Amino acid sequence: MLLKTALRGMKKNLGMNLLTILQMLVTLTVTAVMVSSVVLRFRTYLPFADYFGGNAAFIYFDAARGAYDGDWTQFESLIQSPEKLLSYTKGDSILTVHKFPLGYKEDYIDKSYSYDDGIIERYQPLLKDGRWLSTDSEQLEAVVSDNPYGWKVGDTVEFNATLADESVIPVPVKIVGILTEGADVFGTQMRRVADELYYRQAFSPYSYEIEGEPLMLFSRSAVDKFVPEYSDIQVIVSSALIGYPDEISEDVIEEDCKTLSKMGGNICLPTSDMSEADNNYLFEQIYQLLPIVIVLMVLTIVSSISCSALTTRRSLKDYAKFYTLGLRWRQCALINLFQSLTIAVVSLALSLCAMAAIKLTPLSDSFMVILEPPVLLSLAVPLLLYLLFSMIMPLVMLSRTTPKEILQEE
Repeated sequence: MLLKTALRGMKKNLGMNLLTILQMLVTLTVTAVMVSSVVLRFRTYLPFADYFGGNAAFIYFDAARGAYDGDWTQFESLIQSPEKLLSYTKGDSILTVHKFPLGYKEDYIDKSYSYDDGIIERYQPLLKDGRWLSTDSEQLEAVVSDNPYGWKVGDTVEFNATLADESVIPVPVKIVGILTEGADVFGTQMRRVADELYYRQAFSPYSYEIEGEPLMLFSRSAVDKFVPEYSDIQVIVSSALIGYPDEISEDVIEEDCKTLSKMGGNICLPTSDMSEADNNYLFEQIYQLLPIVIVLMVLTIVSSISCSALTTRRSLKDYAKFYTLGLRWRQCALINLFQSLTIAVVSLALSLCAMAAIKLTPLSDSFMVILEPPVLLSLAVPLLLYLLFSMIMPLVMLSRTTPKEILQEE
């Protein structure tokens, strides 16, 4: 009975209720876009937060030369060992990416890299099929992008590797995962300009459609284990992170960066220099969209208070009759709660439809929405605020009058 009464009351103020639903729809959708952006950005930051948010250095080595000590045109000058690179610094930990060039039939796979186990254990890019690399595999594994060769999960593909003496050996590889198109990949390339330095320099969205060639990712330790004669070909390239003890000053890190810059480091700087830019990037959508969410929420609250007050005023006589039939004021107030819950449910359903529409349309190029627990929980905040404020006016109005007074007015 209470729910039917609530629905009848909503029809009496259909215009205002539709306005409230529209405001809640926009509020929920904008909130989802804002929180989704933060969640997605932290997904790449958090696995390396001890480096980017700690006492560390970020280095980028050119993919063509890599890290070297001496004449980079001489093979013996190229650095393959993370431990050797770390020895040139005062650091105590390191994460590196290595070039792992392979041939496939008549083609050369240029975008082929091997990761330190520390990177594999920390971060997994989005996969559309299969699984991520194992640090304890029984054979050489690879995660690949879309490709023109038809490689798929479960295939064992034979590649070839050219050794330092120019001899060629076969390298069987099991494909265990396929990257999602546009997935954020750690340390394979850098497209951002140097004056925009922040942690995202270490990541690039990889698109086979744009690049026109496949990407392959391996475990460096697995290469050392299963292709030991090729281990000294894995030159350190692209992004590297060096961690330092807390007592090491930034001046020491900057001195190390000067050394590493002479060893092929195109960019080298303390991660503390990147922290402000990191925060600006991580919370960019909050800075942009939170004021809009607040304004929309205020408008929604004002509308909900006005609408509930008007509905309660028009229903007072009905409430008084219900009271004489045995209901209590609190039960009468439930009628307004049912109205608010109906509006909240309809608004949430419509906002979920709007989010799905965003994902399926070109809007997804500008706005990203993910329906994950943090995002869904964030939607509870405006919904609970709406329900709370929509009940204030009915409770106030009912507490200031009695059924006798209402019936006498009639």
